[in-house]
Amino acid sequence: MNSIPTLTGYSPIKTLLAAFHQMSDQVIDLAIAIQQIPAPTFAEAARAAFIAQQFTAVPLQDVSQDELHNVYGRLPAANPTHPPVIISAHSDTVFPIETDLTVRRDGRPHLAPLWFVWLDGRVYLCTTPDTQKFQNLVHNQMVSLSLPDPQNVLLIEGEAHIADRQIIDTIADYFYHKYEWDFRYDNAGFRLIEVTPHKILAWGDGYDAEGTRVL
Repeated sequence: MNSIPTLTGYSPIKTLLAAFHQMSDQVIDLAIAIQQIPAPTFAEAARAAFIAQQFTAVPLQDVSQDELHNVYGRLPAANPTHPPVIISAHSDTVFPIETDLTVRRDGRPHLAPLWFVWLDGRVYLCTTPDTQKFQNLVHNQMVSLSLPDPQNVLLIEGEAHIADRQIIDTIADYFYHKYEWDFRYDNAGFRLIEVTPHKILAWGDGYDAEGTRVL
């Protein structure tokens, strides 16, 4: 059996390694995209579906999943008389589904201030598709929000989605009356995000117990 130093000395392997280094940014971005999709054991279907899409885009052949959402693909050899390479992805993690998986390339977590409107038990936010927060939401819709008042703290955990078109004009009016700003006519191309709270914790303003759960 050839040693690793021997193999890396072969011209085809050198070419492959050089190509890999040229793609390092793309590989890191893809790794971040995959890891930000929650995939606790027995609930990894969303991450497996994303991986299957990437396998198909390579393109690998015969891309499939088993009942546990392990993903498989076949890369045929250039010479049809040679065996193919079988690639598999075991996609679950040990983290609970509510774990914050947000990360940047340098490892920093992402936190951003945003204007908001609260209406009918929902939180509405605006952002543009080119922002880090929007890209995070593409892969993980679970969010945590906090109001800035340190004396009357409110923490909200919930699920975020693009708001229904039918409600945009109504929410735009609320934004305008609160901030004198209409996101519909902003050239930056803002998208309206609706957050459905699943858990709300409050401190202060009559909530003497630390982190009183109000929802």
